[in-house]
Amino acid sequence: MRNGHAQDRRRQALLECWRAIELFSPPTIPALPRRRPAARSGPRDEYVSDLTPEPGRVPPLLPWAPDHPETGARRAPYGRMWRHEVYCGVFDLELLRQAMIAVLPAGTDPDPGVPQSELVLSGQSAMFALVLDDEGRPLEDTSVISACAWATGRLFDPGPSTPGWLDGFEELDDAFGGAIDELTATAIPYDPTAPAAGTVYERRPGSEGAAGAPGTADGGWQRLLAEILGGAAVGAVGALFGEVAGAALQGAAEPLVRRAADWVAARRAAEEQVESGRPDSTGGVPEGASTDGPDTSAEYGAGAGPRALGFADLVALTAQIADLCGVQDHLRPRVVRVRSRLVNRPRDPQTKIAAAAPFLNSLFPPDLARVSAAVGKEIGPALEAYLTELDAVDVGARTDVRGERGVVLAGVAPDLVPAGRWPAPARFPLALSQQFAVDRMLADRAGTEGGMFSVNGPPGTGKTTMLRDLVAALVVERAAVLATFDRPSQVFSGPAWRGKDRQGRHARFVSRLDPRLTGFEIVVTSSNNGAVENITAELPGIGALGEHWQAGTDHFSDLASALLGGPAWGLVAAVLGNKANRKEFGDRFWWGRLPEKETDARKAAELPPLRGMREVLSDWIPPKPQPGGRAPVTPADQVAAAAAGPARPVPSWTDAVAAFRTAQAKVERLRAERARLTGALAAVESPSAGQRIADLEAAVSQADQQIAAAAAVLDRATAATACARTATAVAEAGHHTASEHVPRTRQELATARADLSAARELAAHHREYVTALTARHDTPPAVERGLRGGLRRLLQSTAIRTAPGMCARP
Repeated sequence: MRNGHAQDRRRQALLECWRAIELFSPPTIPALPRRRPAARSGPRDEYVSDLTPEPGRVPPLLPWAPDHPETGARRAPYGRMWRHEVYCGVFDLELLRQAMIAVLPAGTDPDPGVPQSELVLSGQSAMFALVLDDEGRPLEDTSVISACAWATGRLFDPGPSTPGWLDGFEELDDAFGGAIDELTATAIPYDPTAPAAGTVYERRPGSEGAAGAPGTADGGWQRLLAEILGGAAVGAVGALFGEVAGAALQGAAEPLVRRAADWVAARRAAEEQVESGRPDSTGGVPEGASTDGPDTSAEYGAGAGPRALGFADLVALTAQIADLCGVQDHLRPRVVRVRSRLVNRPRDPQTKIAAAAPFLNSLFPPDLARVSAAVGKEIGPALEAYLTELDAVDVGARTDVRGERGVVLAGVAPDLVPAGRWPAPARFPLALSQQFAVDRMLADRAGTEGGMFSVNGPPGTGKTTMLRDLVAALVVERAAVLATFDRPSQVFSGPAWRGKDRQGRHARFVSRLDPRLTGFEIVVTSSNNGAVENITAELPGIGALGEHWQAGTDHFSDLASALLGGPAWGLVAAVLGNKANRKEFGDRFWWGRLPEKETDARKAAELPPLRGMREVLSDWIPPKPQPGGRAPVTPADQVAAAAAGPARPVPSWTDAVAAFRTAQAKVERLRAERARLTGALAAVESPSAGQRIADLEAAVSQADQQIAAAAAVLDRATAATACARTATAVAEAGHHTASEHVPRTRQELATARADLSAARELAAHHREYVTALTARHDTPPAVERGLRGGLRRLLQSTAIRTAPGMCARP
């Protein structure tokens, strides 16, 4: 682990190395096309040509010359115009590599083990570039000098071992822009023959040379060019004309360098004055120093503007920049390359033509220099984390969320879920990993100045969907802060920033926001412009909302649709970046200006004219009181004063705050309910609950065994039941049969019983008879005498004979 100073030095060295890599890695410029077949040699939308200065010869015909057969201004089709990208001082990148190798210590192999044939760099770059209109006049803010060419010269003077050897390019680039403005503001009649003494050349106001520079009354174009650019430019143009510049001009001071130093001093003074809140009337720019993009066309007269550049101008600029950078012999920049392209001509002739500057330098070096200067002071937690070296990272503190799922579940607890959610269909919530990423980013940001969080995923895995919820969460967070203010004007606190515009002519001020409302800004950036534009174009589109939300959601939708170029629901994102995008955004958003084609389309659709944000805000501002504070005296004045108010109804701040707080209360109620359920789940997952769950699992296992035994018994009982059912069926059948025989059996039983009763009676009679016979047999009969005895005997014998079942004795 390094101490603080050593770590800062290492970070500065790392940033300087990174900056050097960016400086020495220029983008390639357009290459010359291959020769087209004769059958395809018709008009084209783009031409690329090289113009090579040949001393003593007639200069080549410039592509913006009126009589150029292909790219002259009058050769463009109707509604189109030519735009020319000019790359001056073209050099091969292989020469750059050779120059870098030349400053290495003797015997150093720059690329060990790599064959020489594979080390040759292909492609070309240029000393500087600018964009011209169809008549050859420079477009504003399009000139750019090559940082790579400048850094190549710094390799040899002062050399890489000198501290700060790559500092100072920005000043030279700004001075170069001023030199372009002054050169094109001055009519220089290049001629091999110097004019007579006393000739004065016309110059626009504000383009005078620095104090102490030689005058322009004598010395011809050489002296004038020397004042604007320097002796190297004069020599190059003189060589182009077949002349040799005089020694006095060759030794002249370099005004471009002097103006660069003046510009730096002026900028520092202006910054100090702005910070102290006391801007002066001149914007802090000393007399003779060029301002950042001055606009003096109004002072110079109607129709004034930069003149068209000639070939001598391009040669002079190339030579002077090469001389300042010290790369004449190392890069050998001479050729001028021009890419001419057809673009749409603005329908309104008053429209100011704008274009993006040629992509000649990496965009990173200025920011890397700022970061390097801030190391050791305050660079913010995100950069702090990004620049932290590997051995200072506690790798053991990292958590594998795939292995420890409890960490993920804890990261999506209800108290961490943001109050805002993108209005997407409710049936499509964020996935677990998406919600975890959103919650974790907001949790790490809370109470801090921000930080850095990395989300990785292949295309189509939901990164943009995650970003939408992050945007919604920050919007709601900021709305919660806004709802604490009683009225909108309270959000502006402290003294306003006051200064001047870029030209230093008009006063400007910006109200300061309450610090609580800052820190919610979002900048989407990437090395892939298409990916960034997809995000910024998707967020405001009506298709980004669920069907339930599309009908009632409107946040300046008309203005948002004009910015997006299609149906939009809200003004939440815009495509910025290059100058063309920024200018188009300003025209549409602030001024409500649309191209004529879109204006006609709105009229055809019976839509009202687009109202820019300036007009929207102006309509909400009540009219100013009468001058002098005069009170209305007449009844008509009083009625007019009572009715005076904003041109359009101002949305109610109180109603908006009340609606927001109602929604916020609903969200918190839902959060509390989900928190309660989460607590119940947490209780289930506590250690004591774990033991209880283990006991329950054992009881469940035992119950499973008992259930298995009961199932076996049930199976046996089921089998027995089946047998019993069979027996029952047989018994029921027998019972049914028996039931059918019961009546007959009962009848037979009754008959049998009757017979039995008769038999019993007969048997009793026989028993009595036998008993009587036995008694008679055993006892000699006593003969009763007389008539009574005879009758008795007769009756007895008759009864015997008539007794059933008895037979008379033979």
